[in-house]
Amino acid sequence: MTSVDTQQLQRLNLEAWAYLLRQDAEMAAVQVTAVAAEPLNQQTTRYWITLAGHPEPITLLGQESTPAEYHVYNDYAPHLDQLLPRCWYSELLGNVGWMVLDDTAEDHPANTWTMRDVEKLVEQLAIMHSTFWGQEPTSEQLPAYIGRTGRTADTTPAPGSLADKVRAIYRRQTRSRSGRALPASYLSFDLRQVGTQAPALKRATVGLQILRGMGGWPGVLTTKHLDAFDALLEQPDLMLKPLREVPFTLLHGRPAVENWRISLFDEYNLLGWQHATLGPSVCDLVYVLEDFFVNCTSVNERDKRPYYFYQEWPIVEETLIDTYFLKLAQQLPAEEYNARALRRHALPAARCLYTLTTWLPLISDWFAELPNGRHTWEILENMGEEELAHTAHSPLIALRPHLRPLFARFLEAYTLLWM
Repeated sequence: MTSVDTQQLQRLNLEAWAYLLRQDAEMAAVQVTAVAAEPLNQQTTRYWITLAGHPEPITLLGQESTPAEYHVYNDYAPHLDQLLPRCWYSELLGNVGWMVLDDTAEDHPANTWTMRDVEKLVEQLAIMHSTFWGQEPTSEQLPAYIGRTGRTADTTPAPGSLADKVRAIYRRQTRSRSGRALPASYLSFDLRQVGTQAPALKRATVGLQILRGMGGWPGVLTTKHLDAFDALLEQPDLMLKPLREVPFTLLHGRPAVENWRISLFDEYNLLGWQHATLGPSVCDLVYVLEDFFVNCTSVNERDKRPYYFYQEWPIVEETLIDTYFLKLAQQLPAEEYNARALRRHALPAARCLYTLTTWLPLISDWFAELPNGRHTWEILENMGEEELAHTAHSPLIALRPHLRPLFARFLEAYTLLWM
């Protein structure tokens, strides 16, 4: 066999899998005697490959990919061999790709991480960012997380244009049950100037309108939060300008804890590069911090380590931020690295953008599914924990203890943008 393709591998062709493995010099004479497939989800399959003379099969993962992930493994992976699992095969047909990767074991689950584990994780993130520091988006490379240039719309779009239609949709006002008009945010800027975050910002606008109609979220989101969301959606350059002024680098895009793997030998792998872009590094940092806080800390005092993280989060977060910036300083020449600009201006801007593009769309989806809208929400708000446990909406309410400080940090960051 002189070549291999996706269909041969997916059909469990033994010669195709043998050809693939023989790319490794140490496996040049390998013989594949059997291949079995174990679907893990709609996108990923684990392949069990039995080799002649070996008592145990080896496992590889076959998964669907995006153009962004395809380019990361083909163009960037050679410089990130310690962070990305080995890619044995990749193919891209239009906007759909398929690849075969090493199967990374989750030996050290996130709920067992120590403070040192998380520090080393953000150090790995800093090393990755420093490796591609100053890389600018081009049409041939990865898309831009946010546009490199921004321009608030100051001209009237041509009648019937896409921008005109978008504004018409998102200028709709909501009304309270009493009929009084409520403030409604709308997108008054060209969506083409905000990179891959444009769809999320559109959904954020819908989320804000729903929250206005619901009267906010008592104890979690106040009028101050909603007004801040409104201001940022109408004047996005307030948060985007500080981010555009720092060097761009390779971004994972969604470095959630579920995408990290820590082995028994302290090897760190970062998976799930479907949303990779080029942009300001602090956007990845904020995502890691907030995702870890929501998913890996506990309000239950019996969960010793997670409870410590939750209880001492301001100190934990500051330590992790310091760790990240110190590692960047070690990796980058002094003339290319402005820690003050990153910490003072870009970091709060990234936190605001994260909150808008991550939580407002999610809240929009949650609230849109509530039967009878505001009336149901008022009932849920007054339920006790035991009552909530028997409803389909308990996960939403259960996040209140985490979302209160998360949105408080957003409001602090928003205030810093005006200083």
